[in-house]
Parts: sequence; C-alpha cells; structure tokens
Amino acid sequence: MQPIVRTLPRRQEIFVRQYMANGYKRIEAAMVACPTNSRATAGQLARTWLADNQVQRAVRQLMDQQAVRLDITSDNVMQELAQLANSNIQELYDDFGSILPIHRMPRRVAACIKEIEEKESVNSDGIVTVTRKYKLYDRLTALDKMARVLNMFSDQADPGEESGRLNVNLQVNFVDAADGRRVVEVTDGTGLAIEQRGEPVEGQK
Repeated sequence: MQPIVRTLPRRQEIFVRQYMANGYKRIEAAMVACPTNSRATAGQLARTWLADNQVQRAVRQLMDQQAVRLDITSDNVMQELAQLANSNIQELYDDFGSILPIHRMPRRVAACIKEIEEKESVNSDGIVTVTRKYKLYDRLTALDKMARVLNMFSDQADPGEESGRLNVNLQVNFVDAADGRRVVEVTDGTGLAIEQRGEPVEGQK
C-alpha cells in the first residue's frame, strides 16, 4: 500500500515530513514547504493543512510507523511515566546517607534524573571539592500526564462539576430546639444533614 504522505501535493508532503522531523513545529515546517512565507502566513497555512483530513491521516500513519520502528507502545510510555511519578529522592542515597555515583544507580532511578550540575572548588590548601546537584523530573507533571491518558480528567465538566471541583449548594438553617438550644444545621440542599451544632440561646440555659 502506498504511504498516504506520497499521495499529498508536493508542498503538503514536504510540510508533513518536516513536521514529523522537527518535533511537530508547524510554523517552521510550513516555512520549509513554502520558503517565501512570513511566519504569520506560514502559521495560517500550517493550520489549514493540519485541518485537512488527508494530512491528518498522513501524520497519523507516519507516527504509527515511527512507533513501530522505535518499538514504542502505549504500555512503554505509561511505564516510563509511572517510573517518574513514583520516583523517590531517597533512592539516590546509599545506606550511609551519601549520594550514589551515577554508574551505581539502578536504571529506573537514574532515568528520573533530569539534570546533573557539577561544580569544582579549590580551597586555600589546594583541596578540590566537587559539588553535584541533581534535578529530578517533576512528579506532578508525570502524574498529570498519566491521569489524562487514563481519562481521569474531563475537558468538559460533568453536571455539578466545574474545573474539576464539585459544586455543592449548602444551606444553613438556624433552628430553636425544644431544649432551649439554637441548632445550626448545615444541609447539602437535598435535605441530607451534613453537620449540626447546638449552643444555648442567649438568655436561656
């Protein structure tokens, strides 16, 4: 079967291939396909092309082929995200409280390190001190990506929800009880009591 990208007009084919090669930067890809365009014009052109069904199919087909070549599956991606989400800074240290050398760290631990900064300093006695700073990937970002893949969040809020928060209508009623107490009753609007507090009414015991 002929690749879909080869059935596209020449400029669109160049755009799609460049779009895949440069990490999905649409404006830059459009400027390669149409070198004389300004960034504004290229951006408009890129939006038009990416809205085209045939271009979308070509991009999807190339992405699928790329995933097969790299042996990347959704399970692989989720495992890597889970690894980042479950990272624990304690695993960087040995039993004596010293940071492990990078070559002695388990792969899953080393994979959670985003950046290593190394600095050497020499004191007046000529002693060299090496200071290393380790920066880990953001766990919350990894958790957020996993939650979105698993559809734990919804782009459209369900009834009673807004921006992930549950809207509850609370009603507060003040009731004079038979024993002389004034009862503050909080309900959820359906009649279900959430909390009741009582205190003597002023002038009564």
